Amino acid sequence: MMSTHPTENTHPNLVVATHPSKNVPLAPVLPVPTPTPPPTAPPTTTAVDHLRYVPDQVMIHACCTFLTYTEYLSASHTCTYFRAHFNDSMDHHMVPVRVPEDFNTLNQAVKRAEQDRRITTVIVGKGEHSIDKTTGARLLFVYSPLNIIGSPECRPRDIIVSGGIRMYKHCHLQNMHIRGSLVSTWLGREKGGVVGYDTFTMKDVTVEYCGIHGIFAHGAHAAGTCTNVVVRCCAHSGVFARSGGSVTLLGKHTSINNNCRGASRYEYGLKVEGETSSIRLVSPLTKETATKFNRGGGNWGAERRGDVDQIKTIESSALLAKKTLPTRSAQSKDTSSKKQRRTMEK
Repeated sequence: MMSTHPTENTHPNLVVATHPSKNVPLAPVLPVPTPTPPPTAPPTTTAVDHLRYVPDQVMIHACCTFLTYTEYLSASHTCTYFRAHFNDSMDHHMVPVRVPEDFNTLNQAVKRAEQDRRITTVIVGKGEHSIDKTTGARLLFVYSPLNIIGSPECRPRDIIVSGGIRMYKHCHLQNMHIRGSLVSTWLGREKGGVVGYDTFTMKDVTVEYCGIHGIFAHGAHAAGTCTNVVVRCCAHSGVFARSGGSVTLLGKHTSINNNCRGASRYEYGLKVEGETSSIRLVSPLTKETATKFNRGGGNWGAERRGDVDQIKTIESSALLAKKTLPTRSAQSKDTSSKKQRRTMEK
């Protein structure tokens, strides 16, 4: 058995082990040293804004692009640098609002865009979005210039807007299905449909099962350009231009079919009312190829001093030429200047 006892040594804490039989000292056993804690950094007295060292292009394209409106708004309170980027992006209309990430309904998003004119785009996510009821019907009123676009990551049929849209300022609709209701009530004229009182554009949109007309351009200021649109199964006319309104249809996927479900003989697939209203189809699209199986009065027709010749096919070059024509104000100025020249000549 091994025993230990202190022997003569110079170190007071040194303990020497000896063999019990031979009394021979063995290797000394040193005490275990106490570990020393690592040095700590001195506390900082001021906060450092590291975001200001991020290059502008990286901040805009790699960080801000992936933020929703709500996230962007919350992050703008973190530092003055980020707040400046937020305000600059808002001023340049680069921040869209999303449904349902930022707002639960389309009505809320459009109302926010009306309050803050820097918001010009609403992106609608996948799923069915029911428009809130106003005046007893599901209608979305747009009073400011706005783009309402279905998420580019989804197919149009995966984004369904249930209700109708009334556009009083320029509006662009894209990548979605707009679905109304065929229920006949005293509010039936407000059931679904897209109605424009100003210029509007539509692309890759399907309008279906509306209690009134599918696409309706009303008034001299109403001018719609619709690319690859499908209007089907509506109670009244598929596309309707009235009181000087105009609609231009283009795209090989454009189709106006199975409308006039109310079977009124005054409704058509394509319908014009008034002498100055028009529906134009851009070649190679024709009214014979674009309209199929519409009930009521047929695939196209005119009422109230309108003429079927106001529904016609034009060449794409004519459409471009019309876009370059002078505005009404410019034309009025030219007319007034001509009158002044005539009076001076006399």
